[in-house]
Amino acid sequence: MTIRFRTRLCYPAVFCAALGALAAGALRAGDIGGPVSGYLFDADARTVRPVLGIPGAATVGQPLDFGFDLKLAAVAPSQDYLVAAGSAGRVRLVRLGGTAAAQDFDALHGAPGRIVFSPRGSAALLVNDGTADVYAGLPGAPALARTLRLPATPSALAVSDDAGLVFGVFDGVLSLAGASAEWTPLPGVGEVSLAAFAPSSRNAALVARDGAVVLYRDDSGDTAVLTAPDAGVPSAVGVLFDGSRVLVASASARTVTLLDVASASRADLPCGCSPTGLTAMGPMYRLNDLAGAPIWLLDSRPAEPQFLFVPALGDARGSLTQESAR
Repeated sequence: MTIRFRTRLCYPAVFCAALGALAAGALRAGDIGGPVSGYLFDADARTVRPVLGIPGAATVGQPLDFGFDLKLAAVAPSQDYLVAAGSAGRVRLVRLGGTAAAQDFDALHGAPGRIVFSPRGSAALLVNDGTADVYAGLPGAPALARTLRLPATPSALAVSDDAGLVFGVFDGVLSLAGASAEWTPLPGVGEVSLAAFAPSSRNAALVARDGAVVLYRDDSGDTAVLTAPDAGVPSAVGVLFDGSRVLVASASARTVTLLDVASASRADLPCGCSPTGLTAMGPMYRLNDLAGAPIWLLDSRPAEPQFLFVPALGDARGSLTQESAR
């Protein structure tokens, strides 16, 4: 398989016009013109930035102004909304695209320290010390489904799109929690490091500590090894939106591997980066955080998957401002 690297830095005319508007200062969420590929949480500046332009010809924009200071924000895989915790402890759901609208999010345990979305963003975990609140019905009708008590600090968490099943990895042991909110260790898989649900399903891809990728099927409770351990240590796992392939990123091997669920065939895609994650951005997958700029993206849709990058912020971050909390 031939892998294309697209690194063009030319921008469409409409994108150049958007850049001109950016020069005036921080944007409000409804002020963006032209194409937007997605959104990023800038943990250092505690703000959200748009990725302006089209894949292969994009840049990280200046902060969006939601009218309150951010402590933490997580953007849904669909890129149409985010959940944010303000510095004053309030939690809000913010619609993105067009004219942004923020609404209070009734978080049972207050501002979370971690937010984990389901594959399509219809469910989420709001994690605090010792608890994980499971929310369903996102974004239109968020409702608390149940609260899970965490027996230890989880090294990995995942929630299904229907909010019915949650995986947690505690000291290498994979446990699942259903409607009963009781954790049950999953037998027969050994020590596990990573877990990811398939979209609109309770089936999942698991990565064992030795690097083997295992498929879990909820209807039967069975597990099956999809691929044996590799030399590279997996850093992230995900399942394509259609459920046909599992993606495994390895920062040490500098590759993303695509595993076909039906045939067990594989394609190892060498990347010019060290992929530390697989964060869905609509049809794209972000492979690293903003702190590791440039941002690397994988477009797995074409017959020949493409790695794309978004240029680094450079010195722009130091001159950016954000409106104080209201």
